[in-house]
Amino acid sequence: LFAPFKEKDDRPLASMNIISEKVGNGINLEQFYSQSAANLSTALKEVNVEKTGTSMLNGTPTKWMQYTHVMQGVKFTVIQYFVVSNENIYLITFSASQEDFEKYRADFERIANSFKLQVQTPQTIPAPAATQQSAPAATKPSQAPAPQPAIAPVK
Repeated sequence: LFAPFKEKDDRPLASMNIISEKVGNGINLEQFYSQSAANLSTALKEVNVEKTGTSMLNGTPTKWMQYTHVMQGVKFTVIQYFVVSNENIYLITFSASQEDFEKYRADFERIANSFKLQVQTPQTIPAPAATQQSAPAATKPSQAPAPQPAIAPVK
């Protein structure tokens, strides 16, 4: 999601990105945050972490970091929120040019705080019907996989 382009240089004013991935039970919030922070300098140029902290996004514990980096000659300021729930990780990223970041900070925070994890309800899958040549099918329905949380904006 990008804000409208600037007229003078056709660069976006601001952007938002959400990444989610099912990783199993092998990672907690601190590990996800630490591994991501360690990879910043290898993935981006001229990274400078300015602020870090912990917070709650709509009742969900998160860690966050604000940093700057240079891409295609433009200095960007980025704030990222790290969330781990059950077997899933979520990374919510907001970015703007360094000169425009403060104009969007309140919007970034409002959008981030509008997200909450929702548990999807499992659905019952009916057992296959019996055929004339086979024994009667089991009457116990099979269950869908365990509920998985999803991150969604609050309306």
